Amino acid sequence: MPRSPPLVPPPRPPPPTVTVSPSPPLRPSPLPSVAKTSEHRIFIVNHTSHILVTVTPTTKCGEIVSGAKTQGALIAGKDEDGGWALFEICRSLGLERPIREAELLEDVVKSWHGEANILIIRRTPLWPVLALYHRPKNHVQADWVQLEAKKGKWNKRHLVLKDGSLLQSKSDKGKDASPLCRLIDFEAFLVAPHMLEQLKPPKPFMFALKSTLPKSKLKDEEDYCHYIGVKSQEEVNQWVKVITEAKVSDS
Repeated sequence: MPRSPPLVPPPRPPPPTVTVSPSPPLRPSPLPSVAKTSEHRIFIVNHTSHILVTVTPTTKCGEIVSGAKTQGALIAGKDEDGGWALFEICRSLGLERPIREAELLEDVVKSWHGEANILIIRRTPLWPVLALYHRPKNHVQADWVQLEAKKGKWNKRHLVLKDGSLLQSKSDKGKDASPLCRLIDFEAFLVAPHMLEQLKPPKPFMFALKSTLPKSKLKDEEDYCHYIGVKSQEEVNQWVKVITEAKVSDS
């Protein structure tokens, strides 16, 4: 028998074409961000001693006071004088303000707009209002005061704190009420004794309302600071207390 021809396998198909995309270039891992720091001099009780503190943009004013306690720097005074608090001192205007513990120190310093103010820790009876755990209630405060209309001129006005604003009027009925300021842009300050002698208000005690905005942002520079005369230190403390609480409520 004749032999069959050998079986020839069919040709293999060509291998598939594989396109390889180039790998993206390796990027270096980002370095961990380093918080910007700044150093501040904090006076203790008066101007004879101080500490230096390094803060970040998230440092709260209450942390400054706690750090000073830890260092043993706060030993003067008696408990009946109140708790410890950080104050901002506006020397050019004769004003000082006890700062809430929750406020950021950098925000306080920014509100100075280049003024040569200082920071000092001292005791204050207003401390409970400043504490981190304080939960304020909405307040409505109203009373007769003396308002400095311009240098050397004072007007009797009925002052009302309501809905985050201070309103002034010539009568206690409030029909002619006009806004004095909005608390979102103002803080309540205590007034130094030498300013009382200089301004000579009709009432023997004063507090002030100062803008946290620069004068250039105001329509009238005279609105930058309002001095207000009252009958007693108790009235000063009450106005500063309720304004401080009302501002926390609105923030």
